[in-house]
Amino acid sequence: WRDSVDDDVLHALRSRWRIRSQNVAIYSGGLYADKRVPFLLEAAYALRRRIPDFELIVLGAGPHQRLVEEAASAHPWIHYAGPCFGAEKAAYFALSRVMLMPGLVGLAVVDAFALEVPLVTVELPYHSPEIEYLRHGENGLTLPAETNADAYAAAVADLFTDGAKLERLRAGCRSAAK
Repeated sequence: WRDSVDDDVLHALRSRWRIRSQNVAIYSGGLYADKRVPFLLEAAYALRRRIPDFELIVLGAGPHQRLVEEAASAHPWIHYAGPCFGAEKAAYFALSRVMLMPGLVGLAVVDAFALEVPLVTVELPYHSPEIEYLRHGENGLTLPAETNADAYAAAVADLFTDGAKLERLRAGCRSAAK
């Protein structure tokens, strides 16, 4: 699916959502308590303060969906696309440079690797077994448990501004996908 995403598809998505920045992050997953959606949004606001052209794409559905819908209504740089799968999901990932997942990580880490978008998470005692695939500083970032939304945003902002570090993580994703 990733290989099927061409410039026309990306241009259409950018036009549809009015995305003009290259500083785009994605969240893809369920929208429920263990995913820490309020933390995700707080970190997004902090990221926007650090990087004025930052934009967030949110894919998924669930009980906390209303929080995302309200945030997207209030902030045109937050784009809520709902549940997406297959080639459509791959296209949204192709627009993104980083995957934000401050809560429970499960199979989303496999998407991050396959679609070459490094995942940034926080150490939590309830991650799914797939968290073992994530290697801090190699194919994503796992921040300490006590990381607050502002510190999370600072770590992500560092990736947006350090192209070499981001490319090293993308290469790690490619390697891990194999």
